[in-house]
Amino acid sequence: MIDYLLYTLVLALAFPIGILLAHLCKDELADFRYWFGRLKFVFIIPGILLLFLPYYRPSLTFSMFFMAVIFGILEYKGFKKVRRK
Repeated sequence: MIDYLLYTLVLALAFPIGILLAHLCKDELADFRYWFGRLKFVFIIPGILLLFLPYYRPSLTFSMFFMAVIFGILEYKGFKKVRRK
């Protein structure tokens, strides 16, 4: 039970980390938003597949989802930056 609470807390920390990374690399957001979207799916698909494998590794699965959240935020901020121009 405590493990799942810890994993939820780590996933929740992905949002402020993604926002911080988007703030620190403003110049690259518009240029690399295509790759952020692709990398998001590169991490989501194996994360979902790892949920259904017989040897369930929660740390690997949640790290995949953690990276997918960060790339999703970077992709969103990249589209938001392009719309302002």
